[in-house]
Parts: sequence; structure tokens; C-alpha cells
Amino acid sequence: MTKIEQRFGSLDFNDLFNKSVDNSELRIIIMQLVVENSLWVDPYVYDKIQVVFPKTKRRSGKQKRGEVDEEGNTIWNNEPAKWAFWNALGLNYNGLKNSYICHIYGGSVTKPEHFTNLANMVALPRAIQSLSEWPPINDILKYRSYEIFHYNGPEKGLPSKPDLYEHIIFKKTNTNNDELNDIIEKLKKWRSNKPDYLHWLSEKQ
Repeated sequence: MTKIEQRFGSLDFNDLFNKSVDNSELRIIIMQLVVENSLWVDPYVYDKIQVVFPKTKRRSGKQKRGEVDEEGNTIWNNEPAKWAFWNALGLNYNGLKNSYICHIYGGSVTKPEHFTNLANMVALPRAIQSLSEWPPINDILKYRSYEIFHYNGPEKGLPSKPDLYEHIIFKKTNTNNDELNDIIEKLKKWRSNKPDYLHWLSEKQ
């Protein structure tokens, strides 16, 4: 083993990051940065429709995109989640650069009832999306999702209020957009007609 390997080989770089931001003021700045650059679905939309594509889940292990599992769920990458989230905001994700849809609960993407659940997703710039997996940020996202949507993930455990949460300033999530009812009807139509998210096939025909 080289001297470099002896020095760095067993280090956990996440631990190094945690130690470097072991300061309340600095952590609040990082948390606020993520929150300021996050997008959530309007609670009014979520109240009317929660899971957009109930017969889909994300690919895992050796599964292949387009396969159908024993329960009749179609396997995808992240396409259904992206389509569901951005259309719930009245947008088309194909025209949005450097955006990233983050699932809040780890392991939830292989469960059809959570993969396209609108309360389980938040949009972040690609430059900072990995911070959604950092425990202090992830705890905030979980608690915020419960606060807005009363969603508590696959395990159904109530998330606890994170440290420093009261110092974070959140943007308004209710848009009062006159187009929300049109958005809801569109999502309900897809849920009913294409629960397996096969609309892209019909568009190519």
C-alpha cells in the first residue's frame, strides 16, 4: 500500500464534509441555499391526485427498461417521475436544462405507490442535487413534505422536526394558478388511460 493509500484509502469523504460544516451558521446557509432553489408541487394539485402513474417503478438491478414485472408494473428509468412532476407544475421537462428530480425517500423508487407520488419529489438544480441525500438536508425535505402534503414515505413513520428547521425560510408553495384545474384533469387522464406511462409509444406512432 502506498503512502497516499495509507493516508486517504479508508477515509469517508462525507464524514470530512460533515466535519467541515460542523457549524450551525454555515449549516443554515447550506440548508437555505437548497431550500431557496427547490421546487415543489402545489398542495392543491396533490390534494386531487397523488400518484400519477400507479403501474410504474424505477429499474433496479438487472431489470430492463420496458419490462413488466409479475404485478403488472412497467419498469422505467426516471421518465415517469419527471413527466409527472413537471406536468404537475404545468411545465414540460424536455425544455428544462440542468434540472434534477430528487426522490425524497431512499428506496421508494422501486415501489409503484411512491415512484410517481408527487409529494415524494422535489426539483433541484443539477449543481446541488446531490445535497438532497445529505442527511441534514434529507431530513428537512422529509419533514417539509410531511408539513405540506402529510406524506411520510413508504415506512409510514412520522418524520421528526430536524435541528435548525425553525431557522429555514420556505417559499410559498401554493401558486393560486388559474390553470391548476386543467393540470389536475390532465394528470387524472394519464393516470386513468396510461397508468404504466406508455404514452411515449403512442406519440411515436
